[in-house]
Amino acid sequence: MKKIILASFFSVAAVSLVNAQTSFGIHVDGVSSNMQYKASGFTMKPDSKIGWKVGAVANVPLASTFSFMPQLNVVSKGAKMTSNGTTSTVNLTYVELPLNFVYTSGGFFGGVGPNIAYGVAGKQKQDGEPDVTVKFDGKANGSDANAHLKALDFGGQAIAGYKLQSGLFFNVHYNLGFSNISPDDGMTVKNSYFGFGVGYFFSGAPKAAK
Repeated sequence: MKKIILASFFSVAAVSLVNAQTSFGIHVDGVSSNMQYKASGFTMKPDSKIGWKVGAVANVPLASTFSFMPQLNVVSKGAKMTSNGTTSTVNLTYVELPLNFVYTSGGFFGGVGPNIAYGVAGKQKQDGEPDVTVKFDGKANGSDANAHLKALDFGGQAIAGYKLQSGLFFNVHYNLGFSNISPDDGMTVKNSYFGFGVGYFFSGAPKAAK
């Protein structure tokens, strides 16, 4: 699974480097994440959890108003639930690779694309109880003290924002997970999050292809 992420990253890097008009930047975001659980016809969606995302971004002009805008991020996903005065929180850390294709007009941009994420760390926390480690090993029906999830998470992302001539940009985005990350039979678990953030392209505002 890690090979898929690495192969995708190097493919994106190769495309970016061969385009002389490519701009590179960094960004930091706040996110509101959630998880949806389904089992035996029952659906549960806990409360959202506030998290974070940091990463690198490239802008590869493909036409005068069309660009490829991939990112390589580390993002905190998960959810929170309160029942009978007890709060439980799931904190999941992923490395993700969104591959956005965006339309640009002036400083505005907006688009969609697929997203590949790989789980690297996680904890389940509950008031008054020891933390439970989340293992991204895909182990089904685990009988140990850990929680187990599948590592690979495919999804889609929609993004919109505005770029200033200085290189500073702002964006909002929504990421919806398509993959079932639960390894257990009869259980479906999917991630999602909404985010907003700020970033900076080092070479100034990206230029469109001519």
